[in-house]
Amino acid sequence: TVIVTNKVGKAFSSTVKDITPAQANDTTGFIIPVTYAPSSVGKDTAEVYVLSVAITDLNNGGKSDSHDNSLFVAAAVTGQTPVNHANLAELRAAYDANTTDANTVYKIVGEVFVNYTNTSGNSKYLQDATGGTMIYDSKGIVTTAFAIGDGMKDLKGTLTNYGKLMEIVPVADVAVSSTGNKITQKILTIPEVKTNIAKYESTLIQINDVTFSKTGNFVSKTNYYIKNGTDSVALRTNYADLDYIGTAIPTGATNIRGILIQYNGTAQFVP
Repeated sequence: TVIVTNKVGKAFSSTVKDITPAQANDTTGFIIPVTYAPSSVGKDTAEVYVLSVAITDLNNGGKSDSHDNSLFVAAAVTGQTPVNHANLAELRAAYDANTTDANTVYKIVGEVFVNYTNTSGNSKYLQDATGGTMIYDSKGIVTTAFAIGDGMKDLKGTLTNYGKLMEIVPVADVAVSSTGNKITQKILTIPEVKTNIAKYESTLIQINDVTFSKTGNFVSKTNYYIKNGTDSVALRTNYADLDYIGTAIPTGATNIRGILIQYNGTAQFVP
């Protein structure tokens, strides 16, 4: 008999009431599907176990022994109802209120849009009208393919940071909600970039009329400083597969579009 005992809350259940002899004798284990249906925000826990299972000749010795009549539990389950936020500004406010909380699961109810993807960490940079964030998905939880301009809704995950760059670590896959959305860059000056990192972090921006302090070809994982007058900011070649790696650094004034990130409070601009 399969028994699900809720310890905190009443959210867990299973439609499976018994297991078969074949499952009981399977030395590789078996799966008991469990449904999680919370009715309120909070962390819920339950135990799943099997009671009084008759296992026939488990030891292949032609007779039963004391181990052939009991199958002991092996599972504990936990779940957490996500905290809903309408947009990325609300998510940012929740993160800023407790930057060390890596356990709360958040859900972004509104639609957010992909402005860049990279295979490193299965990263996806996202923005909406209120702000930006990035998905860092080293476990490959999001299996749906996303392209620039795709939208997603109901993204769920916990929050963390790398060098103070806010990241969402997904806990479930998410579907493409729309395609072909135009991602419009915000044109900013270097001072605006440096004083509004959190506001524009992980969003597409453009800085005009900048010059480089170095010449040669771009190398990956390197900081180059771009200037406009006396103002400067780091241009970071953050990924090895960026399409301009190995090409010539511009020698004159140019307009550059890219994603704003940070490292420990210092703005970095990734074309």
